[in-house]
Amino acid sequence: MPTSRRVPARATPAWLTRLVVVTALVGVGAGVGGGLVYLGLHTIQHLAFGYSEGTFLEGLLDAPPVNRVVALVLAGILGGVGWFFLRRWGRRSTGRAIVSVEAAVGGAGCPPSSRSSMRRSR
Repeated sequence: MPTSRRVPARATPAWLTRLVVVTALVGVGAGVGGGLVYLGLHTIQHLAFGYSEGTFLEGLLDAPPVNRVVALVLAGILGGVGWFFLRRWGRRSTGRAIVSVEAAVGGAGCPPSSRSSMRRSR
């Protein structure tokens, strides 16, 4: 009677196991993060335009003009304050300073790889 030899099973490489686990964690994290962003935006829409049911367009069209103006003013103030602090803190480190729009269009302050790839594409 012939004897059968068992072929040893190959173990899954550690890097593959880590890759699968990290990919799954990134996917779950992105899904949870996206869901939280959706809920946050949905809540802000309902607070800003004062509707509780229906589509966003219906809520927007039925919102009083004062709600629309207040929502835009608050968004502008929040954006302006954020931009102010970004510009202020961005100047502290010379290696990663915030570049003005004019300087960026002129190519000043851009990384060398960006400028060289822009020249090649023209």
